[in-house]
Amino acid sequence: MNPHLHDDDRQPSATYTIDDLPFLTLAAAAHPRMERMLILLSSQEIAEKEKTAARRLPHELISSRDVPPSLWARETAEMTLARCCHAPTLHVLAGSPFHAVRVAVARNVFTPGAVLAELARSDDGLISNTSAANPGLPLEDLEAAFLLGTVTARHGALLHPGVPQHIVDVAAEDPTWMVRCAAAAHARATPAALARLAVDQDAVVRAAAAGNPALPPHLTPMLAADSDRHVRARLAGNLACPAAAIDRLAHDPDPWVARAVAQAPALTEAAAVLLAADPTPEVRAKLAGNPACPARLLAALAHQRQPVGVRSAVAANPATPPPTVQRLAADRSRTVREAALQNAHSVVAGGE
Repeated sequence: MNPHLHDDDRQPSATYTIDDLPFLTLAAAAHPRMERMLILLSSQEIAEKEKTAARRLPHELISSRDVPPSLWARETAEMTLARCCHAPTLHVLAGSPFHAVRVAVARNVFTPGAVLAELARSDDGLISNTSAANPGLPLEDLEAAFLLGTVTARHGALLHPGVPQHIVDVAAEDPTWMVRCAAAAHARATPAALARLAVDQDAVVRAAAAGNPALPPHLTPMLAADSDRHVRARLAGNLACPAAAIDRLAHDPDPWVARAVAQAPALTEAAAVLLAADPTPEVRAKLAGNPACPARLLAALAHQRQPVGVRSAVAANPATPPPTVQRLAADRSRTVREAALQNAHSVVAGGE
């Protein structure tokens, strides 16, 4: 796919149908952007791309990034049509030799359910995943995609807004970590499923469970002591993380976790006090930009002895008291002054 030749704005067009493909291809070929792209390639590079394309089968060519310039206009035209809401056109484009076009059809909410069901059975991971997640896929086909489809189709089914509860429950025991990870992050994951996923053998699954707002509070002490720092960091970023767990994580020696706690939405005052004295400037900068940081600590972090990154974070923080913002607007650093002035302007604009 050539990303420079079309705007991926996801906006459907009711104007064009498949009958307009020749016209759209000519229009794309005549577009100034096409000319600029060709200028960037030497004649030798163009010839090599065309020669390579001639030796490949269509599906081998279009699934790679070696689409020759002679096909750029056609791909651009089909991408335009792939955002339409005309069912027969989308049905035709579902068989396009261009991978990007088939992905766009799989993503289009106007694509007929039968077409989405067919795409969900694709061996191509991105296409099957995108199709299964499309709200237009009927529930009976969603069930089939999950039970009979590939790993990526099962993962995509969990992203479908209408996925049934029993699929979420079954996914928690899937043999593939990617599917279990999606189940652990799902808003409708049950306490029993989260308890099982919180002790999963794969850290990425435990991390997804740790970040789920539905996480039962009794699981937080165990996750706060997890051996993997990514799990502990995800727990710190969970809005539902209990204060006791936040306070414990604030003492974590790993800077990765400390940064996560410093920007946690559930930040406690005790944790903020501890992190305000952290020797790592990056941790203090994260704290300084957190709207949950107490005002008195923001004033302290605005001191001239703090690094520019910390002071500028305080200056840009919407929770910083106006007197502190005004003081930072006269800071010796231009970066800090600009952040303070922008913050002050936003406050005034928001109050109008």
